[in-house]
Formats: sequence, structure tokens, C-alpha cells
Amino acid sequence: MNQRLRLTLIVAVFFALPALLTLTLISGDQKREALRGDQPGGPIRGRLLAPDGKGVAGIEIDLLLDPTDSSKSGEPQAVRAQSGPEGRFELVAPPLEGRYTIVAGGGIWQHSAEAFSFVGRKPGEELALTLVPGCELEVSFTRADGRPAGTGSFDLEGRVRGGWFEFIGRPPLHRQGRVEQGLMMIDGLPPMQAQLSVRFDTGESLQLKLELEPGRTVKALKL
Repeated sequence: MNQRLRLTLIVAVFFALPALLTLTLISGDQKREALRGDQPGGPIRGRLLAPDGKGVAGIEIDLLLDPTDSSKSGEPQAVRAQSGPEGRFELVAPPLEGRYTIVAGGGIWQHSAEAFSFVGRKPGEELALTLVPGCELEVSFTRADGRPAGTGSFDLEGRVRGGWFEFIGRPPLHRQGRVEQGLMMIDGLPPMQAQLSVRFDTGESLQLKLELEPGRTVKALKL
């Protein structure tokens, strides 16, 4: 996914209330509250873990600023990193009055968020974050002669399955994007029942119902 678009989605998901409800909270090894206060800044070191405890490499991690005074919010993204071997990562946080938010995910892992604070935390204490399995969708479109279908736009909407949100009624999840050279990809999705609508720049369109399970779903469709 385009990096600017990805950041826009992350910020929209975290700061807009309807989309906020689509975020899954990362399960951290420390259940303490992330206190607001005078943050000195500095390195945040930790690991991204799968539910089985194994490290997850190659996942993008964003550090977002959450100032107490919202009028001083400025650019919400401070740092971006990628988890390395054994899921290890390091983010260097700037000083801040407030607290931070760590967002991680992508691919077959749901985009998830957790608040972080240096206040009340032991110096050098490593942070362990357990990711939540998710879905990655790849759909290719070809014409009868085998050529890629070209460019267009897609709209994915559906209801998330599983978890306590299913019981209370979770708002529909909605994603939009572009089809380029007959190919579209969406990552970091939760398991869901979805309706995919695609409209090509030539005027052609199609709709498809999907059952997205954890892992990677690949579809090849002919127009």
C-alpha cells in the first residue's frame, strides 16, 4: 500500500470515533495504564510477537504523538520503523507533554494500537506486544484475452466476525482504494464477511461477496 495512504488510514482509524472502533488493541506484556505527563522522550525498545510467542519480523510500526493539548498536535506521526529478527524494534520518541500511541500491523496481522508512556516505567524496560492475526486480500482482474483489466477503484465494506464486538454490534468496516494494472491489495484486515465493489475507469463494474479468514486470500477474476 502507498505509504502516504497507509499513514492517512492509520491516523483516520485512530482519531475518528467510528474507525476507532475498528482497531484491535495490542495485547501488551504490561497492563499498566499509559499515564499522561511530561515525557522525556528516548528509545522505545521492544518485540512484536505472534500469539504463540514467536517474534514477527518485517512488520511496520508507527509512533504517533498524543499531546495533552490537542491544539499543539501538529504532525501526528513521529517515527516509523520495521521489526527485525525475532520481532525486535526500536522507536526513538521525541519529548512530549502527553503520551504516545504505537501502531503496528499489516500483511496477515491486524493494524492494532497501544498507548505508551515513559512515566512510571522502568528505564530500559523492553515492551512486548502481541499481534492479532488478520487477513490479507489480493484480487487480480483479467480480460477474456488474459490481459490485465487496467485501472479503477474499489470499495470494501463488511462486518467483522468474532470477539466481543460481534455481541454488541460492531460498526461496518469500510476500505477504499485503487486497482492498478488489474491488481488490488488490502492488508491488516480482521476476519469478516465483506462486499467488494469494483469499478474500472472504462465503466465496467462488478461485485463480489467474500468470507475473509485469517491468512492470505487470493482471487483471480475475469471480466
